[in-house]
Amino acid sequence: PDSYSDTSDEEEEDEAVEDITVMPVSDILVNVDSDCDVYLPPHNRCAAHTLNLIATTDADKALSEKSYSRIYHTSFAKCQAVWNAVHRSSKAADSVKAICIDKIIICPCPTRWNSKFDAVHRLLELVDKLPAVCDALNISRFKPTEIDFLREYDMAMQPVASTLDILQGDK
Repeated sequence: PDSYSDTSDEEEEDEAVEDITVMPVSDILVNVDSDCDVYLPPHNRCAAHTLNLIATTDADKALSEKSYSRIYHTSFAKCQAVWNAVHRSSKAADSVKAICIDKIIICPCPTRWNSKFDAVHRLLELVDKLPAVCDALNISRFKPTEIDFLREYDMAMQPVASTLDILQGDK
C-alpha cells in the first residue's frame, strides 16, 4: 500500500488546526495587563558577545590612565605598522616571510577581537626576529618596555581569548 494514499491522518491534523487561533504577537504584547499570564522569557546575553565587550569596551576604560595609555598607544602603533606593511604590500610580506621562515605574521580582523590577540601573540612568538622584521619594513624597532607591555597584554587577555575561541567554535 502507498503511504500517501491514507487520508485519515490528514483529516485528524485538519481538525486539530481548526482549534488553533492565530494572533499577531504585537496584539498580544500591546494588550498585556498586569493580570495577564503572557510573559516574555528573561533576556540572556550571548556569552561570546559579553566577553568580546569585556575585551574591547571595558578594557579601553584603562586608557584613561596616562602612563598605561602612552605605552598602549606606542606599542600598538608599532604592531599596526607591521600589520599594515605586511597586509598592503606583497614585497613587504615576502621580505618578512624570508626572515620568519617557519611562521607568518597574522593581521587582525576588525570584526573579531580575538584576532587582534592572535596577531599580538604571533608577534611575540617572533620576538627574536622582530628587529630584523622592523628593519626590513623601515619601521622603528620595538623598545624592551613595549615588548614587556605586549607580553603582559598577552598574559592578561589569554583566558578571554581562549574562552572566546571555544564559544565561537564549531564543536
